[in-house]
Amino acid sequence: FGGKTYAVVAAGGNNGISVIDISTPSSMTYKGDITDGGTRELKGAHSVAIATIGGTTYAVVTAINDAGIAIIDISTDPTSPSYVGEMEDDANKELGSPNGVAIATIDGKTYAVVVGDDDGIAIIDISTPGSPTYVSEIEDDADKELDYGRDVEVATINGRTYAFVAAYEDDALAGDLVRARADVQSGVHAVARQFDAGHEAR
Repeated sequence: FGGKTYAVVAAGGNNGISVIDISTPSSMTYKGDITDGGTRELKGAHSVAIATIGGTTYAVVTAINDAGIAIIDISTDPTSPSYVGEMEDDANKELGSPNGVAIATIDGKTYAVVVGDDDGIAIIDISTPGSPTYVSEIEDDADKELDYGRDVEVATINGRTYAFVAAYEDDALAGDLVRARADVQSGVHAVARQFDAGHEAR
């Protein structure tokens, strides 16, 4: 953004993120940071995904120790990232100890796809960054490979959006359909799994 290239780094030990200007790779410039401060969902910051919504660039951060995600404006002023929104885990969400996060844009809306130690996938509508909405989830069971999701990537294939999850405890890769039909709120469904074949999926 702003004609420059930035690295956004999750620092679990510092409970926050850092923004670094890497436009000149041989001479990187530290721009700014934001930390938990005891009131934000940044304790144990682990993974970052970038989303541009309404012309503003946001970092979506998983926080392992806070069991939630944080949404941070990093483009309005990279020297002073602005905390915009968050979502915490509860008994009805799959956000316990979240590890990986990826961004999916479906039918003009922006979603965060989150995996972690809750052994499932959570889908969160972040189209309004200051007020994210929990949309849907899929939980692990005997027929799925979602035990301790370590990381997630999103791909659109033949008009459908899939989340591919690396499951640490299952030693497997699971492919899950994020959009079963036109509306992601119709739910998520496990559609494929690939077992470890002599190599640990870690």
